[in-house]
Amino acid sequence: MQLDPRAKMLPVCLLTSLAIIRNSTLQLLILLILALLLSMLVSADLSKVFSKLRIVLSTFLGIFIIQLLFNRSGEALLTAGNRVIVTETGLETGLGFILRMLIILLCGAALATSNSQASIQSLIQLKLPYTLAFMVITAISFIPMLAREVNHTLIALQLRKKKKKKIPVRQKVKTFTYLFFPVIMQTLDKAQALSIALDLRGFRSGFMKTSRMKLKLRYTDWLVIIASSLIFLMVLLIV
Repeated sequence: MQLDPRAKMLPVCLLTSLAIIRNSTLQLLILLILALLLSMLVSADLSKVFSKLRIVLSTFLGIFIIQLLFNRSGEALLTAGNRVIVTETGLETGLGFILRMLIILLCGAALATSNSQASIQSLIQLKLPYTLAFMVITAISFIPMLAREVNHTLIALQLRKKKKKKIPVRQKVKTFTYLFFPVIMQTLDKAQALSIALDLRGFRSGFMKTSRMKLKLRYTDWLVIIASSLIFLMVLLIV
């Protein structure tokens, strides 16, 4: 379903806000289901979400295990003799972290279905200054570019027969400098090229920005806005 970018921004903001406010595993699971439904509603590319999830899965599991083993507050769930191994609070904290990250990934996939021009125009029609709207959307568009640069650098390291899993511990710090230094330099080069291109086109020259694109909220957009607002109030006040 094609929705106005503003109709996507509101439920995304509400879902991520509730994910921060709420700590119950059941409530976060409900929010995750709602985020999945939103992504399916706007025809988000869920295959990319799952591919990104596979990349960071080890990190998520590591943080989950740390929370599980080192959080000692709450009722004991698993003990070995007199030693407490897993507590209820540790389990809820670990699951809460994973559920929050999944909600953020799904909400990001939902926002990614809007093109940059429509997103900028939607922020302008929300009375946000054009300069600020442009900077926000440009910063968001740099995120997938950073992911591509990291992936290209990893491939370059692998072509030079440097396998990350087989690198000795002492050399890993040096190897990560080989990974992040070119990524940072390439990102700075592209940011500088973008800055020069904007200056040549008279960005922030003092003239009023106009656009032929005018976004209008349709009944489906209003339906999503009203439904998401009601669900937000219900989860916030009732659940």
